[in-house]
Amino acid sequence: MLAGTIRVATCLGARGRPSPPSMEQFAASVNEFLEFRKYDILEENSKVSRKDADNKAFAECEIFNRTQKIDSDFDRMIRTIEKSDLNLSADRQAR
Repeated sequence: MLAGTIRVATCLGARGRPSPPSMEQFAASVNEFLEFRKYDILEENSKVSRKDADNKAFAECEIFNRTQKIDSDFDRMIRTIEKSDLNLSADRQAR
C-alpha cells in the first residue's frame, strides 16, 4: 500500500493538495498491496448473495455483542433521563 500511497500523494490537484484517486487507481493500489502481502485476489464476483452476507454479518455481530458489552452515548443518556424522571416523580410524591 505504501507504493499506492506514494503514487496518490504525488497527484496534486488544485492549490497543491493531493487529489483523491479515481476508483481505478484505488483498485490498482489495493491489488498491488494484496499482491505484495501475498493474498489471493478474487478475479470474479462472489457466489454469496447479499441476503446471505447480511445474515452472516448480523449473526457475527450478535456473537460479538454478547462478549463485549457496548455502552453507547445514547444508552447512557437514556439512563440519565430515566433516572432524572424517577427523581422528579419521587419529588412530586413527597410534596
